[in-house]
Amino acid sequence: MIIRSAPRFAVSLLVAFSGDQDGVGVIRNLSINGCCISSGTVVKTGEALNLEFHPRDNGPVILVDLAEVRWATAWEFGVVFQSLLLEEQQRLLYFITTLPSA
Repeated sequence: MIIRSAPRFAVSLLVAFSGDQDGVGVIRNLSINGCCISSGTVVKTGEALNLEFHPRDNGPVILVDLAEVRWATAWEFGVVFQSLLLEEQQRLLYFITTLPSA
């Protein structure tokens, strides 16, 4: 059994990422600490990425300054958020409090 530090929430959010790799994908689950992304872009464990995603169609973009890839398969990878401005973290927290648990 995996013990998680924060609850995960099932979502389907478009995300753009850049850094060690550039690409787009879909966030499949989200927590205040990180997320799981499905993408055709291959990334490797340990790579550093910046993320940009809209939590709602009309909401402002949430920017993650630094996310580290913790695991990766051919079509999915998981990241932990390493650096997020306080304003971005507050918007993320507000958004996930409206979601049902994954």
